[in-house]
Amino acid sequence: MSAVVVSLILLGLFCAVFRLLHLSIYAGEPKLFYKEGSHFITLPMFLLNATDDPLVPPSLVEIGIEYAKTHPNSILVETRHGGHLGFFESGILTPDPITWLDRSALQYAEAIVTLFVANSLPHLNTTAASCLHSKSTCRYKTYLSDW
Repeated sequence: MSAVVVSLILLGLFCAVFRLLHLSIYAGEPKLFYKEGSHFITLPMFLLNATDDPLVPPSLVEIGIEYAKTHPNSILVETRHGGHLGFFESGILTPDPITWLDRSALQYAEAIVTLFVANSLPHLNTTAASCLHSKSTCRYKTYLSDW
């Protein structure tokens, strides 16, 4: 699944949530949205962040961490590298069609399947640094809730 498809799916999801809840009152107040509006989101949420993202300060990442710790079916995965918005990799003129976002989402899915097959999915707000082990060199921090 390409980064564009994932972005469109997420955009559609958030547009639906905003329409449904009339969340214009939360504009410019992400903490207020996550505290008072996000509990209406019942779909599983995969929050992905790279620590080298030049546009997302640590204070915003903390919001995602708190969200993942307190909301069922949510997980925050933080990788050491990745940039912003799942940027393309390789050369400028011939970028790799598989982005950091694509690889991370596939590694996440592979880890979930592996844990499911091993019957060892984590439960109850576990903080596990090695829960999502992959073959890549990414460092994961995971914040899990009930699956």
